[in-house]
Amino acid sequence: MSAGYVLISFSWDPELDHDKVQAVLGRCKDWLRFHGYQYLVYTTMSSQQLYTQLRPLQSEGSTIFITAVDPETFSGWMSQMSLDWLSKPHSPEDFGA
Repeated sequence: MSAGYVLISFSWDPELDHDKVQAVLGRCKDWLRFHGYQYLVYTTMSSQQLYTQLRPLQSEGSTIFITAVDPETFSGWMSQMSLDWLSKPHSPEDFGA
């Protein structure tokens, strides 16, 4: 898979260990936790690969949604920190390609 952005959105889950989530995301080049249970990730992993690694961290009955994101076509309001993260350069070279 080529490098790209994904949104990972967990349902509210008080048992979710964000340190463990962030350990999985540490295998990606860059990520941002921009809202309680939402992450933006720059990665070469597919949505299915991320799901396979993240789903075991959730409690039964909670949900996870992972989808590709095109930072050129978003609409809405985000914090300046989030906008700065989206606008900073990310490239396949980040993965040693």
